[in-house]
Amino acid sequence: HKVNQPGDVIRIASGCSDQQKQKLEDFHESVIKKLSPNFHVHFTPDFTKISGDNYKYYNKPFGVRHFMTHWLKYDESNDRLKN
Repeated sequence: HKVNQPGDVIRIASGCSDQQKQKLEDFHESVIKKLSPNFHVHFTPDFTKISGDNYKYYNKPFGVRHFMTHWLKYDESNDRLKN
């Protein structure tokens, strides 16, 4: 069933080891990408120790910010997306 949803679906993966990253890339290419060319994976650094402690929940907000600045080219200083 097609829902005709426009746009891309992005999975943000934070803090993966090289082995985890390769495994996820392989799975994405062999399974997920066959479903739609609009499915992507964006890898970010590990943000769990950003404040000196080990808090895994930092990965979500900082991973989204990494995605916005590196994938979408969002510039916080002028509040616009670069195209």
